[in-house]
Amino acid sequence: MQGGVTVIVNAASGGSRAEEFRRLIAREFSSQGVEAEVLLAKGGARLAALARRAGEGESRTVVAAGGDGTVNAVASALLGTDKRLGVLPVGTFNYFAKNLGIPLDLAGAVGNVARGHAADVDVCEVNGRIFINNSSLGLYPSLIRQREQEYRRWGRRQLVAYAAVLRALFGGNPFLSVRITTAEGGELAERTPLVFVGGNRYQIEEFDLPGRRCVKRGEMAIYVARTGGRAGLLRLALQALLRRLRGERRLEVLCAGEALVETRRRRLPLALDGEVVVLETPLLFRTRPAALKVLVPESPED
Repeated sequence: MQGGVTVIVNAASGGSRAEEFRRLIAREFSSQGVEAEVLLAKGGARLAALARRAGEGESRTVVAAGGDGTVNAVASALLGTDKRLGVLPVGTFNYFAKNLGIPLDLAGAVGNVARGHAADVDVCEVNGRIFINNSSLGLYPSLIRQREQEYRRWGRRQLVAYAAVLRALFGGNPFLSVRITTAEGGELAERTPLVFVGGNRYQIEEFDLPGRRCVKRGEMAIYVARTGGRAGLLRLALQALLRRLRGERRLEVLCAGEALVETRRRRLPLALDGEVVVLETPLLFRTRPAALKVLVPESPED
C-alpha cells in the first residue's frame, strides 16, 4: 500500500501483555508486506496525544487498535485531514467495525488495512465532540462511572457489572428534565432517565430498536425514555438486556440531522462511545456527512 502506516494500540486492549500484543501487530503487518510503526498508548491522555501527532505526521494511514473508544479518539484527530483511518477491532463490542463489515479477527483486520479501499463515512457530533456510534445523557454516563468504580474495587467481572447497573438504577436521582428541538421541526419536553442518540445502524438493529429509518437516510435516531418511575425504568433496562425493544411504547423516537437539547443544568456528563465527558449546555447534536475516510473491505463478500 502507498504511504506510511502508524498504528496506535490501546494498552488496555492488550491487557497485561500489551507489549507482546504490540509486537504481534507489527508481525501481522510485516506478513502483509507493510512496514508499520506500532505505538503503545498507556492511558487516555497518551492515546489522544499520539493520535494528534499521527494526524499531523507523514503517515497516510493511521490505525486504531482497540475498542470503539479508541477508534473515537483516533478518528477525532483525523477529521479535517487527508488521512485514512484503519481499524483493528480488539475491544469488547466493536460496533463501528461491525457496521462497516471490517473483519473482527486480527489477521483479517490487518489485511483490510493493507488491501481495503477508503470509504467516506458519516459521524455525529455534540458541541464539537464527535461520536462514531452513540452518545447518551442521564442514566448511562452514571452507569459507566459506577461500573468503573466497581471494577477498580472488585475487578472486571460480569457480576460486578450487573451490580453497577443496579446501583446506578436505584442510587440517587436518575431523572433529568430536557427539552429537545430538531431542525426538522420535531419537539419534545420530558422528564426522563435517559436520552440516547444513535448513529450506528448495526447497533440499532442489534438492540432491535425502532428508528432504523433515521440512520438509513443519514440522520440521527434520538431516543427519549418515558418510564414513569423506577419500576418502569427497570422494565426498560431488562428489555434492553433481552434485545426486545421493538415497538416499545416507553421509547419516544425523533429523527434529526441536527437537534438542540436544553436542560436546567449548566453542565452535564455525557457518554460518547462509552467514554464519559462533561459538556456545557445546551447540547447541539448534528451529523457530519462523509467526514471520515475509513479503510473498509472492497465488497461485502470480502
